[in-house]
Amino acid sequence: MITLLGESFLMNCLINHKLQPIRYIALGKGTTRPTKKDTKLSRQTISKQCSTRVDTTNHKLILSAKFEARELLNTSEIGILTEDNILVSHDIYAPLTPEIIGNDTTSIQLEYNLEFSTGSVRSDWKTSTTGECILYTYEPNNIISVTENNTGNGYVKVNELSDLLTRNGAYYHDLTSKNLYIRTTRDNTVSNIDEMTIIVQNK
Repeated sequence: MITLLGESFLMNCLINHKLQPIRYIALGKGTTRPTKKDTKLSRQTISKQCSTRVDTTNHKLILSAKFEARELLNTSEIGILTEDNILVSHDIYAPLTPEIIGNDTTSIQLEYNLEFSTGSVRSDWKTSTTGECILYTYEPNNIISVTENNTGNGYVKVNELSDLLTRNGAYYHDLTSKNLYIRTTRDNTVSNIDEMTIIVQNK
């Protein structure tokens, strides 16, 4: 998720050639949901200078850096930083376990794709039979992120619809039915979902 500082940085790059470039990939062990107001990772453990390239066909900025497997172990958040340590983006994921990483003496090339896309406000929510606070809408396109614009909270992607029963501020995209399911940070229902501005970003 692009932070507010990241948005400001990217917009200023269009008019100010003196800004420092994106320089680092940072990793951490925090589990706090990312928000637009973040200025640093929750629990940053390491950052490494990265190489960058642009994929104009797929609208991506691709950053890569080499980490030792032990440096990746149990990390659960990632961000990219400018030379001035401005946090441009912040995402969280399931912690990287030894089973995922493998031999702790290996080096791993970590690649981070920053995708540029447009987002749209969605308001056509229905109540899921899974629970009153679990809402859904038809979404045939691949999803990059779901954000509450009025609160600045980015949603966590979960792997099963049932995960939403125990986690709010999250989303699940069913690739078979093409339904996007969400549970807002405030447990909104269809009756008061209009209090939220839900933005869905697609590839």
